[in-house]
Amino acid sequence: MWVILFILVQFIILGVFVVFISDFRKKTGMVPLVNEKITKLLKFSYFGPLIICGYTLAIMDYLTYFDFLALSLTVLGTIVVVKSKLDLGICHTWAGYCKKSSELEVRGIYAYMPHPLYTGIHLFSVGELVTLTLHAPWYLNFDCNNNGIVHDFLSFYHCFKRNRLLNKKLR
Repeated sequence: MWVILFILVQFIILGVFVVFISDFRKKTGMVPLVNEKITKLLKFSYFGPLIICGYTLAIMDYLTYFDFLALSLTVLGTIVVVKSKLDLGICHTWAGYCKKSSELEVRGIYAYMPHPLYTGIHLFSVGELVTLTLHAPWYLNFDCNNNGIVHDFLSFYHCFKRNRLLNKKLR
């Protein structure tokens, strides 16, 4: 029951994030910063991580305390992204473009932090990374031995600590 509710909430948050972060419309006054083909490739590659996140959420079968940390980060990141996009209004452009005449935005959330859109994206990404680290199947995880990142870190730490103690005894 709680897992299904968690997955539903995460999918809603993912959907809101995607809607607000994606602005594929070409607005008046937009100037391309790079070749249009590179921008199209960037837009196309945007869906890969979203599919991986959606698949990982769909196959979740248990929850940990870290999942609620991940949920908190994704919610906070989405709120910051939504607020910053609403404050930017028509001044927001998609990656690879800039406005011909743009002024520095200093109203709303931009009065408190210089890059709230990036901050929100990073908060959301860290939250999704926690979810992926805990629940992604082995073929989506980067650990070939399937021992996990925490296991690798603890093994390294214990080896480091043991060598340090041996070095102290030998002195």
